[in-house]
Amino acid sequence: MEQQEINGLIEKYKEGIASPQEIDALQNWYRSVGYADGIYPDHEITVKTRIQDRLIATIHPVKPNKLWPRIAITAAAVAALIFGVWLFEAHYRNGRHPELVSGPQYSNDVAPGKNTATLTLANGKTITLSDAKTGVVIQTSKLTYTDGTAVSGQHRPSRSDAEGSGAKNQLLTAQTPLGGTYQFTLPDGTRVWLNADSKISFPMQFSGKSRKILLSGEAYFEVQHLALATPFIVETPGQQVTVLGTHFNINAYKDEADTKTTLLQGSVKVSQGSAFSILSPGQQAILSAQNISLKAVNVNDVIDWKNGEFIFKNEPLPNILRRVARWYNVTVTYQAKYDQIPTYSGSVSRLNNVSEVLHMLEKTGDSRFEIRGNQIIVKPK
Repeated sequence: MEQQEINGLIEKYKEGIASPQEIDALQNWYRSVGYADGIYPDHEITVKTRIQDRLIATIHPVKPNKLWPRIAITAAAVAALIFGVWLFEAHYRNGRHPELVSGPQYSNDVAPGKNTATLTLANGKTITLSDAKTGVVIQTSKLTYTDGTAVSGQHRPSRSDAEGSGAKNQLLTAQTPLGGTYQFTLPDGTRVWLNADSKISFPMQFSGKSRKILLSGEAYFEVQHLALATPFIVETPGQQVTVLGTHFNINAYKDEADTKTTLLQGSVKVSQGSAFSILSPGQQAILSAQNISLKAVNVNDVIDWKNGEFIFKNEPLPNILRRVARWYNVTVTYQAKYDQIPTYSGSVSRLNNVSEVLHMLEKTGDSRFEIRGNQIIVKPK
């Protein structure tokens, strides 16, 4: 990756406008610079030394009269080193490499969620999708995983299913359990990532003047733009979101007070009855008490779950633990009493066991936690 491209990605990341693909590219670059040998450093000084040594090794000898090219290469290396160390330090401080930080030991622990989901076809058959795959592509006559392998042939929709009376209008249902996530490519090419305990329903074949699906829970959408400009509509209880081709996230869990729609790219219309708002990238619509309000957000914080992270910024503890409960499929019981509900800031990988998340919260707040089987007990310090 060229240094100019790296610098551009860094700026977009810091401003909160980097796309998920750009974040992946930036993280891959950092890993290639800092951990090319696959060994994680023992401490902060080690990573600084290793990155510096690697970058110095990439500066090829030049002739004495080629001073400016050498300065340019060195400057690029220094810039890469500074950002690499900054990114590592941020990960180190925020607990993204908790194996480097000593903390309390729990007698029990809970593993993170995984790729798991079911797909119920229009003919009533329910498929348990492979947890060794990350997503499935749904077409009228066949089902394949995103890596191109076929879903078991006996479960494919048959031609008679597709051509039967009214079959194209019958709904399919994709659903993730607590502790599950999965990606679905819909018949029109739209890609949907489902968070834990979420469900979408959609027709086997989109037809008519709109493409409508139903959502409960949380999902991230990359809507396929069609030549005929057929609007794509997502309905949740009390809200309708209309788009043509765009990237956005909807959080519509039943146990959350508000429904939140966040736009990353393009434009969406959020409607509730006769009231509506048009979002611009970086805006979030909050539906509460029959009202729609807008605010600016860092979109990377909103889609943290899709990028494999928990990111908290001045977030109340009950809100955080609801997210944790869904992903780890646990229940939460409070023994602590608060005069004022504490808020927390930090980040940690969703690939860690639940103990690492609780460790991060204990370091930064006034609560301590106990794990009993699949139950988290919140206690005062």
